[in-house]
Amino acid sequence: MVIENENQIAVSGGACRDALSRVLASDHFVRADRLSSFLSYIVEEALAGRGELIRGKTIAMDVYGRDPTSSGKSENVVRVDAHRLRRSLKEYYTAEGKGDPVQIWVDSGGYVPRVEKRRDEPSNKPVGWPGKTLTGAMVVMLAVGLAVAIYIGISSSQPRPEHDPQSILERQALRDKSPATLQAANLAEQARGFLFPLLEPERQRIALNIFRNAIRIDPDYFGGYAGAAQSLTTLSKLMPPGQEKDETGAEALRMADSSIRLNPTHSWTQSAAGWAAFGNRKFERAFELSSRAVDISPEDGYILDFHGVISMLTGHFEEARRASDPSRTRKSAKQHLANRNIFGVANIHLGKYEEAIASFHRAAELGDPINALSLVYLASANQALGKFVLASGYVQELATTWPDFRPEVALPNFYQHWEHAEQILDHLRAAGWVPGN
Repeated sequence: MVIENENQIAVSGGACRDALSRVLASDHFVRADRLSSFLSYIVEEALAGRGELIRGKTIAMDVYGRDPTSSGKSENVVRVDAHRLRRSLKEYYTAEGKGDPVQIWVDSGGYVPRVEKRRDEPSNKPVGWPGKTLTGAMVVMLAVGLAVAIYIGISSSQPRPEHDPQSILERQALRDKSPATLQAANLAEQARGFLFPLLEPERQRIALNIFRNAIRIDPDYFGGYAGAAQSLTTLSKLMPPGQEKDETGAEALRMADSSIRLNPTHSWTQSAAGWAAFGNRKFERAFELSSRAVDISPEDGYILDFHGVISMLTGHFEEARRASDPSRTRKSAKQHLANRNIFGVANIHLGKYEEAIASFHRAAELGDPINALSLVYLASANQALGKFVLASGYVQELATTWPDFRPEVALPNFYQHWEHAEQILDHLRAAGWVPGN
């Protein structure tokens, strides 16, 4: 795959991926979440053929989660950050990235990125982004280098791992082993941010490709295998019955086994093995491994989220509630975790509907991911409370926003016990939902 301009200057997909990876992993960007999110977003939009649609308003909404009704103030913030981004790119390519074979720029007066292939002789001729929509394969390939998911927000009360003494010591140890190991660890940690929401297969494929790249960089680093096991498991759960589903689930188990072989005592390996076991319907084993992972790292936000999901889907609702409790101390590089949504679902199954609704609303206020399941569970909780108008409204919104989502397929496919899925589906039917519509 190549990206070409009218002069037939080409940059391969792998070279573009490497260029973005270099920028986001540099000293100029590694701790600059807002600029990294900004750059990642405009690159992703341009690669998807939507470069001409990038505006200050869209960046404010999609990257910063700003209210579209306050576009003037929000766009001012975007303009300020765009100036900072251009300055940081210039500083990077003047120093640390001076020898990079491919460079990414954002010209004044707009937000559409361009890539420029470095030559032996200086040249100002850019390699333009294509105006047509690229293939999904190219988008995924280029996304391998994304260091910061779009879901990373502007602020968080959670401590950042680079400020955590334990995290610093771990990274020093990885660097001492080899730069390749540190880079693989960085990629794997970044890819973890793509694992939620679970019901977005394209995001899972992006995560999987990043994890595979981490494995390629250092085949002896356990994290690439652990993450791949988790994304493969989720993808298998989203597939219809058949050979591909079975093979994907089997590969997830192999990846989990490789992770355990390389680092059997790490909480991530135990958590990944638990999710892979869940995907292969080994429910008791899944809960056992996931519980062990929490015992090893009781404050790891990623570990707690997967444990909350496994607990909830296997019927351990009180445990799911404890794991996802918003008041529980948790640490994670991903600032928007899934715990508030998990907490809401657990409360629905425990009959605590008001608490469930409050948790979903709080998640939305804080910028946590909203998807089809959010509307399903909000409709269910409101219906259970007798708030029929609100429940019906959520059902209608589900049909409008996610017309292809099928709760009657998705829920039984994830829950261990059919009756737990049916509890939610009964509420939906009473709220006016019609299966298949």
